[in-house]
Amino acid sequence: MSGNEIETFQKISDFIDSFDSTSLGSIIILAILVCVVLVSVFKSIYSTSVEELFMNSKEKNKNMFFQLLVILTILIFINFMLLNVVLIFMEILLGTVSLVVYIVYQRKENGTRKYLEMIDELNTYYKQRSSFWYLISIICLIPSLVFLINSIENSIPLFNCAVITSVIEVSIICIIMPEYIMYDARNYFVDNENKFFIYGRIEDDIVLCGDNTQKSKASKYITISYEDLQKKEIFHMRRERLSKKRKRELRTIYKENKQVNKYYQ
Repeated sequence: MSGNEIETFQKISDFIDSFDSTSLGSIIILAILVCVVLVSVFKSIYSTSVEELFMNSKEKNKNMFFQLLVILTILIFINFMLLNVVLIFMEILLGTVSLVVYIVYQRKENGTRKYLEMIDELNTYYKQRSSFWYLISIICLIPSLVFLINSIENSIPLFNCAVITSVIEVSIICIIMPEYIMYDARNYFVDNENKFFIYGRIEDDIVLCGDNTQKSKASKYITISYEDLQKKEIFHMRRERLSKKRKRELRTIYKENKQVNKYYQ
């Protein structure tokens, strides 16, 4: 964080400490401050993947900060509603069921990793489903755990519990589920009939690319200069939901290859 940003946060902190709801000046400053923050928030939420490609590291970090801020704000509201003695048992039940479903999809994802070249779409689908159910289990179980601990101590206000819970959840999402913050590459260029997906800058003037939408699944990587990237024609691959028919086809391929693999073992 730069010195200017630290100074800005310090000024905001000083303003909050001295804020007077009866003063017209304070209200006007608050309105201006909210507008400034909202501009950055809207730019972060609605920035396209192509726009993010051409951001420098400082702009990208700022973008990610406001995205996390939005997620944190939404989770605080959700957790404040969930930290309720009436809902706590339902949350534990739903969280437990979600965790079981997550384990099922996680096992399916692990089982299909050996055959990525043939059923990469199915593996990606299982990964998305396992991530979704893991997220649901976190949203249900973490508030329940915090509520039960606080009910024993009974020393933390409910809203503070919601904030603490949300910070824990955002930390888990960033560390264990980065796909909710850093999406798969969907922008690509074509070089000698080869499709290369653009992952992002590794230095200010160097961009990393690969032959798969997911960096970890790529079998080939290349680096190009940022200047060369600006001159290339960039295409965008739309996200399409995997149809039931296609899932059945991929499952059939998976089962056949699994049987062949068992036979030769």
